[in-house]
Amino acid sequence: MKTTTILNCERLSYQVRGKTLLNDVGFTIEPGQRVAILGHNGAGKSTLIDLLTHALEPDTGSVSIFGQPFQKIDRQRIGVVFDRLQAFVLLKVKEVIRYFRTIYGLPGALPEPELLEAVQLKDHLDKQIRYLSKGERKKVWVLLALMHNPEFLILDEATSELDPFSRRRVWDKGILSNPDRTVLFTTHSWEEAQEHADSIIFLSKGVMPMPMISTNRLLSEEYLPFDRKVVVRHEPALTAFLEEQQATFYEEDEQLHILPSNLDELLGRIARLTSSYSIMNTSLMDVYALSTKKLTV
Repeated sequence: MKTTTILNCERLSYQVRGKTLLNDVGFTIEPGQRVAILGHNGAGKSTLIDLLTHALEPDTGSVSIFGQPFQKIDRQRIGVVFDRLQAFVLLKVKEVIRYFRTIYGLPGALPEPELLEAVQLKDHLDKQIRYLSKGERKKVWVLLALMHNPEFLILDEATSELDPFSRRRVWDKGILSNPDRTVLFTTHSWEEAQEHADSIIFLSKGVMPMPMISTNRLLSEEYLPFDRKVVVRHEPALTAFLEEQQATFYEEDEQLHILPSNLDELLGRIARLTSSYSIMNTSLMDVYALSTKKLTV
């Protein structure tokens, strides 16, 4: 029976030497969805991708893609970019491309010029992989994942080494070139997730603090009632004051992110405790902090 579900992940758990890296993770992706997996380093994002793509075997739970285990699906239906750059280092870019085109049964030695232009590799075809920068290597793997026009893309930090202009081009001209394509991607960029994902999965210490949910809903007043926040350097006296006032705040990278119901009132009350601060728009980062109980209320 034909299935319409692209990916079904049920109660995945994985341990290494008694340490739980992923615990009871589950979600479903339907055709055309673009889903971002967000979380700090060590949250379990790459472990989850490895479990989804059969690079690791889960201790418990199951994964099916197009209704089948990963190892049984038609590989032309899926493209994968891992967050790993070491492979084929002695081959030239064009030789790696030719090898993968042979695997996929694609005609010709090179993909369409538009795709080469999208990832900006047409001037690097005669370079060996070992002489490419990290960003250029990542573009090679994005190209290999895209050149057979797959229905489903799984991207693990696919744009992490790219400058903002290259990142924009890869998304607009490459990843999103097929409007019907389903995409699952991990990223450290809240802005990237907010712009390109219609649904979000939060991971924290190997668990999902909430089910997969739409980006628009996460950014609504239901989850994010504040439009702006105050970001200030962490000071013990300021932290003590905020706790005393039962203010909503969290600490990140030695900074306090304060989410006030009344911005002007807050600034007046903390003026004696800090000499400088920034006012920023709230984002998915703040929802993540709340959902993972990093907020102090």
